[in-house]
Amino acid sequence: DGKVPHWIHRADGEPLTFAGLWEVWAPRDAEPVHSFCILTTTPCPVMSPIHDRMPVILEGDERDAWLDPDASPADLQALMRPWEGALTAYAVSTRVNSPRNDDPELIVRAG
Repeated sequence: DGKVPHWIHRADGEPLTFAGLWEVWAPRDAEPVHSFCILTTTPCPVMSPIHDRMPVILEGDERDAWLDPDASPADLQALMRPWEGALTAYAVSTRVNSPRNDDPELIVRAG
C-alpha cells in the first residue's frame, strides 16, 4: 500500500510525552467504556515528509500545564503546536507490522 514504517524518537534518547484525553463512559446496564486519544497537530520538519500530522509532544512544564485542572482553554490551545525539539526518524523493516515480532532488530534502519 506504499506505507513505510519508521522509528521516530527524540535525538537525545529521552522518552516522549504526548498530549492525550481520556474518558470513562458508563452506559446503562453495561460495563464502563474507557477511551483514550492522542492529540495531533501539524508536522514538524522531520515529520512532514512522513505524515501530514504528528502527536502533540509536551516537555517539562508543559506536562504540568496540560494536567492542570485550572488551566485555561487558551493556555492549553497554546500547547497544540508542532514540537520544536530534535527528532530522529528513519525507515525500518515491515516486520514491525506484526505483534509476533518483538526484538531489537525492529528498530534497525531499513536497507
